[in-house]
Amino acid sequence: MGIPSTNNGLESLNGKIKQIYTLRSKLPLSSFLPTIVSMLQDWSHQSVNSGFTTYPSIDTAAEAQAWKWSQGVDKNAIVHCYQHSSRELNSQQN
Repeated sequence: MGIPSTNNGLESLNGKIKQIYTLRSKLPLSSFLPTIVSMLQDWSHQSVNSGFTTYPSIDTAAEAQAWKWSQGVDKNAIVHCYQHSSRELNSQQN
């Protein structure tokens, strides 16, 4: 409990591969390999053109909203929930 059952980022990427490149069908290896080459070239060009984000862009309105939200949160409940999850995780690992 308290641990995601799927890696949502990976599932999202998998969905894009199926939607854009394989059209949700199984490809024979002879068709799949050129498809992968095309996909990697596309991603490479996109990363060159758009670059990587190294610093999050948060506007002042979002920052103000986050601060306002944090003022109304019961901070003891957050710590308690985190401690509970840590104990569950430790007991599952042992």
